[in-house]
Amino acid sequence: MWLEFSSVAKPLFRFFSPQLSSPPGLLPTAAITSINMTNGNGAAQTTFTSGSAGVAVVTVKNTGILTITGAYVQVQFTSSKGKTIFSGYSQLPSLSSEQSATIGLGTAFAKAICQSGVYTAQATVWNGPPGSSNVNQLANPKSTTFILSCHK
Repeated sequence: MWLEFSSVAKPLFRFFSPQLSSPPGLLPTAAITSINMTNGNGAAQTTFTSGSAGVAVVTVKNTGILTITGAYVQVQFTSSKGKTIFSGYSQLPSLSSEQSATIGLGTAFAKAICQSGVYTAQATVWNGPPGSSNVNQLANPKSTTFILSCHK
């Protein structure tokens, strides 16, 4: 961002302040290349029961030229009726251009929250902790579905 301090006729001085914003076209960018559901042991699984653990395994790639630092992956599990039963996030390691990292986030499906149905696990990448001020998405969200089967 260019900042100018000027009198009425001519600029007195001008300077470039890179800490305020990145130059146009040089913003950090990322892509969620995959999201898959696994059980608590890391085996691929798409149907879960009460008491079992479901983990969304998310791979994020730095698609820009700037190193990504301080970014977070957020995962939410939401029912087809719109009820979110899990929301969690974890910080990504620093990613140089074209580097990828994989993070797993999930929960045990306790009887208290278990309602049978189809659920969506959605992942989002943020440039800071989700919910903080001045935080923006670095990648388009990506999702997958799973089934929760609860026998009460």
